[in-house]
Amino acid sequence: MSFNYTSTLEALYNISASNICYIHGKAKEKDSQIYFGHGNDGEFSEFIHYLGISDAYNKLKINSRKNTSKALSDNYNFFERISGVRKIYSYGFSFSNVDMIYLEEICKHIEPNKVRWYFNRYDWKNNQDSVNKVRNLGFKIRISRRWKDSDGEKM
Repeated sequence: MSFNYTSTLEALYNISASNICYIHGKAKEKDSQIYFGHGNDGEFSEFIHYLGISDAYNKLKINSRKNTSKALSDNYNFFERISGVRKIYSYGFSFSNVDMIYLEEICKHIEPNKVRWYFNRYDWKNNQDSVNKVRNLGFKIRISRRWKDSDGEKM
């Protein structure tokens, strides 16, 4: 599953597009629905002193919300095929609250306590909140030695 809108996995790692779920769509693909936005449901109050601004800004915010339920339904077949997954590697995923719905959906189709989730060393050192989110879902957590940084050093 890729949260990136580009074909990086295909070009850089030679992974077939048929083996990738572009959960938010794929850029430069003719019929691809693109999902982008945020997950914040709160209203803005900073503009309370400016008549009409807060209403307009809140409408813009509502219209910029990511439609994660539609992204899930559009990719239902992907989730149906992952029951045998035993290893998950994440790299560059922010684990923002708006995207946690996808991890929850993954958990419905696999047994997290039987799956190892690998983090790269950077995320392991700098994003313990993300590590804890995954741990709290029941996954076995590991550090991946699979990736190398830009200097060729293993991460």
